[in-house]
Formats: sequence, C-alpha cells, structure tokens
Amino acid sequence: MPNAFQSLGDDAYGPQFAHNVLVIAPSPALAKAAAAAVERRKKDRSLGLVAGVAPKSVFSRSLSRDDSDEISVVDLEDLDPEDFDILVLLDADDLSDEFLEDWLRDKFIVLHWQAVKSPEEMDKQVEELIERLDEAEVKAACGAGTSC
Repeated sequence: MPNAFQSLGDDAYGPQFAHNVLVIAPSPALAKAAAAAVERRKKDRSLGLVAGVAPKSVFSRSLSRDDSDEISVVDLEDLDPEDFDILVLLDADDLSDEFLEDWLRDKFIVLHWQAVKSPEEMDKQVEELIERLDEAEVKAACGAGTSC
C-alpha cells in the first residue's frame, strides 16, 4: 500500500510532525496570512502546516476569491481530512455543515478565527493555538491521573 505522504515535500506536513495544522480560508491571501502567522509563532514545535482554500461551492453564500494571486496554497480537494489533527477555520462561518462534517471528525484542536487587519491581531489568535498545544504537552508529560 503506498504511503499517503510520499508525494509531499518533507517540509509541508506528514507523519514526521507531532501535529499537522490545516488552515482553511475562503481565499488564498487569508489562508497564507494565517499560515504565516502560525509559522512565525511555532518556534521549535513539531508542526506540519498547510494553507488550504475551500472550494467556492462549499460556502453557503457567494464569496469573491482572488485566484490571480500567486500564493502557495492547496485546494482542499487535494487533501485528506485524516492527515490533519488541528484545524483552523479562518473567516469560514459560511462553510456548509455538509462540507465540514468530514473535516471536523476526530480533530485534536479546532479553532475558529476571524480575518484581522494586522499581523499583531493575527498573532493573538495564533497564541490561542500555541497555548492549547502547550497545555496538551504538559498533560501528556504528567501522565494520566497525575496532577502537575
């Protein structure tokens, strides 16, 4: 059976990372901005990271999408929901429930972020993710039934 990650670069995401984060946004620019903010703040944490753009058809209202931008993002149709344990939904309140059903199943962390105007505001949202990861790491290090 072929490895699901064999066609991906070593630096994107995959089993070599402790966690794999997928940022889903309605536009490449939003997806890339959020992924860049996570990249800036992750420090030495083992995080795979992908910026994904949801297809227009899964939004419950019509959204404009700037496809002329040459931003490195992935269409969600090219990804497997099972490859990601952390999901960030950026400005995605209008994603259809039907679409989200597969993407939300069995996730370790799911965060709902809003598009913001400054990198500092985005960093505040990323800090929530970092805090949740740190809390989980401490709990795992302490062991089940032990208080730290």
